[in-house]
Amino acid sequence: MLWHLKAYELDLHGEKNWFANTELKSGIYAWIARAEDYKMNNIIGEQLQKMDVRTISQLMEVEAQMQDKLLSNLNNTLQNKRKRLKDMEIKYNETSHRMDIVMGEIDKLTLDHNPEMEKI
Repeated sequence: MLWHLKAYELDLHGEKNWFANTELKSGIYAWIARAEDYKMNNIIGEQLQKMDVRTISQLMEVEAQMQDKLLSNLNNTLQNKRKRLKDMEIKYNETSHRMDIVMGEIDKLTLDHNPEMEKI
């Protein structure tokens, strides 16, 4: 973005050229607004005051809050996934234990059944 602003300066459409008392202004002028621009009592100050203008530190604070919220959401998601995994492991272990019992019963029935079949 800064190289765009440099292009305006090279094209004589930067801040210094805007405030220079030379010829009639035409075209687009551009520069990074600062606190003194915001406080000015002219069309630039008025327009900046109408906008949602923030300082870099305010933008960084908002960004940090957004990152904290994202991190919190990710941690909550991770905790929920871990809980779900733990529940699934418990259910798997219960099912596996039941299957072992049933397979043991089948083996016992088969062992009891085979001698009976041989007698017949």
